[in-house]
Amino acid sequence: MKAYWQVGCACLLLVGGSALAAELGGAAAATTRPAGVAETQPGRELIRGEYAMMVNVLKLTEDQQQQLAKLLKARQDALEAWEQAYGKKFEELERTAKEQPQDSPAAQQAREELRQLRDDRDRVGREQRGAIPSILTDEQRAKWGEFRLYRVVNRRYSFLNLPEEAENKIMALCEQATKELQGVEDRDVRRKVMDKLHQDIQTQVLTEQQRQQVQERQAERRRAETQEGPTTRPARQRPGD
Repeated sequence: MKAYWQVGCACLLLVGGSALAAELGGAAAATTRPAGVAETQPGRELIRGEYAMMVNVLKLTEDQQQQLAKLLKARQDALEAWEQAYGKKFEELERTAKEQPQDSPAAQQAREELRQLRDDRDRVGREQRGAIPSILTDEQRAKWGEFRLYRVVNRRYSFLNLPEEAENKIMALCEQATKELQGVEDRDVRRKVMDKLHQDIQTQVLTEQQRQQVQERQAERRRAETQEGPTTRPARQRPGD
């Protein structure tokens, strides 16, 4: 299967239905700071990775790029403040959870506090990230939703090296799923839509042999996760990575 940014552009061509998608070409390939984006404004250096793709794919205006830079800087500052306030405590709890017997009250309490801290850190990141769609037009939000969904789906099936015909079918299913997810905040409902999307891909697109390959790969990942055990330390997230 093509690289995710290439098929992402193809997805836009299929489901976007606008001149904008046709003009993209290789624009979505950029994962570093887009050309012409100066770093003089605080936060400009954070427009990389996914956000560099957002600038190129959606052709954000200069005003939108300035707003994006401000939001990314605010997100970085909020996460750094969280790290400064709770990072040391998190490390101490990690040591306790690792060094104490797993079934001891001390280890259980440490794991519970770690879970609460992870949830709190995730909340901080979500609150800041959640403001980003507000700088986009309705059309841009729709296109970005389609693009991101296809990227997520592509990660699961890229190892199959699907032919273009199969990719096009997946693109069409992504378009429908994006419409169903629009405006939906309930996690259970969103999960059901995603489960149906993957079920439709396996029944309508994949061959029996490919379905078996997907199942085997998922089983391998579950075994690996079981052997490695739960990860307690939240990953340091960098905007755009």
